[in-house]
Amino acid sequence: MKPKTVSKLGLEGGSGSGVAQGELPSFISEQVEDGDYFFLNVSDSKEAGFSLACGGVERCASSYRLSRSEFRFIGIEYVISGSARVVVAGREFVARRGTLFGYRPNESLLIESLGDAPLVKGFIDLYGSRVEALFSRTAMAEGQPIQYAGTSWMEHNFRQIVARAKDGGAQAIQFCELTAEGLLLHASDEGELNRNRLSNSYSSYLKCRSEIQSNFREVDTVAELASRVGYDQAYISRLFQRFDHEGPYAYLTRTKMNEAARLLMHESLSVKEVGWAIGFHDPAHFSRVFKKTFGVSPKHFVGSVMR
Repeated sequence: MKPKTVSKLGLEGGSGSGVAQGELPSFISEQVEDGDYFFLNVSDSKEAGFSLACGGVERCASSYRLSRSEFRFIGIEYVISGSARVVVAGREFVARRGTLFGYRPNESLLIESLGDAPLVKGFIDLYGSRVEALFSRTAMAEGQPIQYAGTSWMEHNFRQIVARAKDGGAQAIQFCELTAEGLLLHASDEGELNRNRLSNSYSSYLKCRSEIQSNFREVDTVAELASRVGYDQAYISRLFQRFDHEGPYAYLTRTKMNEAARLLMHESLSVKEVGWAIGFHDPAHFSRVFKKTFGVSPKHFVGSVMR
């Protein structure tokens, strides 16, 4: 499919679906001073899994005000610069540089520019069962924005989606949809992390992880970790199963092996001395664990990574 690509300065070509020659859809505001858009399949098929309908990057006029309650897609918007008053389904917040927000089909939406700096934002409109499932896991599904501190990578993703979609072709469209899916997955993780930060169990997990990071040289077992932090071993295991991708002993071992690799790379120590430094008193056992972790013995590690 060759996407329709439109700018506020004129049509850039294409033979995609859903947009007549030289026209912008009604949901593109006339209060945009400059914009770069693409349009793929805007049919909103009920059978779709994850589909990207359209998107763009736009610079809005100082008087920009968008108010609507009818819209077919799940929308994701990201503020690149400037700020705006946003109300999604009755929930109000200020969106500024680094704010990601979204809305479901037919939710009431108000976006209103604030201040003198022009509002510049990227947006993508999506539909499909997987889109709905991923969006539902984010804070955006509850009308809450997600604020990102490091903003350049998010802006890059939105601009990449626009640029690649305009290239057309199956691979470009797949790239755009995978990138959009990645944005939703990241937003889902951010929402989960924010909720976790407020929970007692997450605080307990951080306490265990901090103890490992600070004292891994002296801690050899989960039982010793449990004694240090004052938690039951089974509880610690449940914490790591919930908040990490590995168990507490695997995390402890990986922390030890990462330090061993650092010592081998940057210190003039023998394999035996490195093992002792991280709490392994049997050189053969240390070598076996190291090789299982990195796929190469500590004796040959430096040579393999320096090639």
